[in-house]
Amino acid sequence: MVGGTGCLVADPDLEIEKLTVVAATYLRASAWRLVLAGVLEDPTVRPAYVHAVGVTWVVCRLQVDLAVVRRRLGHRHEGQPVDLAWRLLRSGELDAILRSVHAEDFTIDATDLTPFQTATAAVRAAGWNEDPRCSSQVAYPRCPTDPSRAGSLARHLSRRTATPRTGRAASWWSTTRPGSHRCLMPDRTDGLRWLAAGRHWRMPVDEEHVLAGGNVADAVVRVGQTVRKPRTAATPAVTALLHHLTSVGFEASPRHLGLDDIGRQVLEFVPGVNAYSQPPLTVPELTRLGGLIRRLHDATQTLTPSPAARWDVAIPADRDELVCHHDLAPWNLIRDGHRWVFIDWDGAGPGSRLWDLGYAAHGFIPLQPGGDPDHDGPRLRALADGYGLDQTQRRDLPALTAAHTRGMYDLLRNGHRTGTQPWARLWAQGHGAHWGPAADYIHNNLHRWTTALGA
Repeated sequence: MVGGTGCLVADPDLEIEKLTVVAATYLRASAWRLVLAGVLEDPTVRPAYVHAVGVTWVVCRLQVDLAVVRRRLGHRHEGQPVDLAWRLLRSGELDAILRSVHAEDFTIDATDLTPFQTATAAVRAAGWNEDPRCSSQVAYPRCPTDPSRAGSLARHLSRRTATPRTGRAASWWSTTRPGSHRCLMPDRTDGLRWLAAGRHWRMPVDEEHVLAGGNVADAVVRVGQTVRKPRTAATPAVTALLHHLTSVGFEASPRHLGLDDIGRQVLEFVPGVNAYSQPPLTVPELTRLGGLIRRLHDATQTLTPSPAARWDVAIPADRDELVCHHDLAPWNLIRDGHRWVFIDWDGAGPGSRLWDLGYAAHGFIPLQPGGDPDHDGPRLRALADGYGLDQTQRRDLPALTAAHTRGMYDLLRNGHRTGTQPWARLWAQGHGAHWGPAADYIHNNLHRWTTALGA
């Protein structure tokens, strides 16, 4: 169904055409979110739907135990044996299809959840509960039992949420009429997938404070408890990555909160001290850092990026096995007591575990020109031990650390030759004088690092 018309559209082109019109109507009406309920059985069609809607997508699978689904179907279609038989057969087929295509950004197991609990879990996983205009006391309250309170809530929310419908699943968050006693929640959780086309909320611009540091990104400012930075071509992919990290409970990434009135990214402001301004990490801290990077990689291992994802990886990795940060360095680590958070994810993208860890080794050991392998070797081992490298990985890490460091030098040098920014500017500021000799230092002592790592 498209737009709640109740008309099943068999022609995909016609469906997309109708969806384009419906989505544009809601967006012109200043909708904050578009939530599409349906079934995505072929992930290759996702880019076409994203283009039709015109905003970044987050795809969630509502998963319910198949036995529970079939029990619900039996109650719902009692007295309709032919229809029930087809739906029971289809439920098994659909469950198998959705498991095999794995087109979702995250999954909510709704088997034992109420509709409201399902809605809340999905909202939080998608990072949508951060809209300051919809506080937790207003946008996601418990379902009121007092009809007068329910009507008031419905009137409040109906002015703020517009939801087109598509596919064969019931609508997610359909608009609520004034006086209705329905809460803002899904009216079915039968294992079908809902497709959430995220209309980023627009945070008004307030007093801004320019944040110091940063060599690559354009102006980055703080507004209240948020950070604003320019949107890039990679922003949709990075947004999905940060939402995924939040959904799986990874604690060392900022939450992505949408876009502001002038189109900038809005991220959680993380209080604390930049590690670059502090003495190098101690050996126990390097072990902790290694464990933190391991948890990051384990978390991104479960992310399946959209086929349409665009990344901005500055230095191609040795291979692509998962999504990496690509700039794990002291200047991108904020420490606030127990919480450590990596910032500046705009350069994230496909890479490998050791490629990412090797770059971190350069900055955090640190592996600098004129260094002492007898001092740096045990520190490198602490990082590797914290990560939990096996023997093969320990043998491979030194060479990849040297290669990534050399890659940074080559990027700066080529930027200088071609005038490509910001690399040409950084070369002119003398950064190449560090990265070249640092790569030489790492390469010239490969055997010392291998010995220190116990490989």
